[in-house]
Amino acid sequence: MKRSVKNIIVSTVLISLVSSVSAFGGEYTKTDADAIIDGISLEKNGIERVIIDGEMYVPLRKTFELLEKEVMWQPGFNAAFVNDSKYPSNSQYSKESDYRLIASLPHENIYVYGLKPKGVVLQFNNNYSYIDTEYFTQEEALPEMAYGDLDGDGLNDIVISFNTESGTDVSIDTLHILKTIGYEPHTYTDFVFDNGNIINYFNENIAIEAGVDYATVYYGENEKTFNLDLSKIGEINEFYFGKNIDFDVTKTCISFKAPIGISCEKGIAYFALLKGEIVFNGEDFEIKNTDIISLDEQKELDALAKEAKELLMRDLEIEGIFNGGLQGDSDYNYKCYEEYEKTGQIYFPVVSDEYKTVDDLKNLLESTYSSEEKINYFLENYIYSTEFDTLFKNLGGKLYVNMLVGGKGMPIILDENSIRVKKLSDTNVEITFDFDMFDYKTHPSVTSMTLVDGKWLLDKGVYETAKTD
Repeated sequence: MKRSVKNIIVSTVLISLVSSVSAFGGEYTKTDADAIIDGISLEKNGIERVIIDGEMYVPLRKTFELLEKEVMWQPGFNAAFVNDSKYPSNSQYSKESDYRLIASLPHENIYVYGLKPKGVVLQFNNNYSYIDTEYFTQEEALPEMAYGDLDGDGLNDIVISFNTESGTDVSIDTLHILKTIGYEPHTYTDFVFDNGNIINYFNENIAIEAGVDYATVYYGENEKTFNLDLSKIGEINEFYFGKNIDFDVTKTCISFKAPIGISCEKGIAYFALLKGEIVFNGEDFEIKNTDIISLDEQKELDALAKEAKELLMRDLEIEGIFNGGLQGDSDYNYKCYEEYEKTGQIYFPVVSDEYKTVDDLKNLLESTYSSEEKINYFLENYIYSTEFDTLFKNLGGKLYVNMLVGGKGMPIILDENSIRVKKLSDTNVEITFDFDMFDYKTHPSVTSMTLVDGKWLLDKGVYETAKTD
């Protein structure tokens, strides 16, 4: 589905002409020339037109209300909203309005504000656009947003997933991709993908055969059988699908999952998930890489994704510790440098409740990486080095840091929401994720983690991947 997203007309565009042209300070001339919009004559409806610098201007409010649009002037945004939907009255709308920030990408200067009773305002580089969509903002269903080039045309798109229907046993997301030609002020085309698209895919590509104790799902050339126990909830009525659609968006990928269940006399028995990716080519959507897994398999993948995230974040923490040190807050750092200027002393106590000795740092390394080579790299270069003063050492039973070593810094920012996992075996898991270099160019990457003595360990760190990309 494709829709036009209207730019919000800012107050400086002669909004004062709603009541009188006399508020304009420049030269203008009233004109008898008619303006006909969508077949409606402004002259016949008594709407004044003026000529300013050779161009015709018309009152914003009267003109759009004649076209059965809703015009709302909101001082908080210093903007006038022109919407398709008509509300009971402007005054009632104004009283109900509560401009809440419901999603943001601060690094990209992108913010989304929720309106009442429906619709959202997108702010991007101080331009405002209105998106005509339903939305719910329960804590567990806040919009997800990303800014990336999903269709490979060299221009970034704004991707937003709104929760648009919520209630008992219902939670549905709707996906919006906002494309622009890349010039300011931005005018967007809104491409919409909702649960109807996935339901159509399900009906056309998936078949289910079920009994009291089993359900077999056929999709493509694949089939999977799931064990069921429907004896306590009665006779099968129908298959239940499409009432819970969840989209996950990142700069490089859009994925979805939707539960498959059986509706019976006494309730619904969910037994599997339809998962896949949404591919956008600039005009249309396509569902690819679908799979159907049991709910227990999904729980396992969720647990593995949590392990992967903790390991990747710990890897970034290690890079920060061994390249920047653990000197404490800025006041403490300043005092240390001041002492160094006076005495030449370079080692100062680490201010940390978590890392108090070199052994603490060794334990951190050994609980993060599966590779002895990776662990020894940090130990040999930053603790046991014989070529220069080490970064960390134990002095008097405490951990000390060398203020003059390290400081290489981190060249990447990890997108935590992009972390996805694929189980390769009982002891090995593939991890995909996105990271940004300092130029904010997004790099999709792949690493893995291995189960060693009952603990998951990272095989290759984020910084390592960034250097070899």
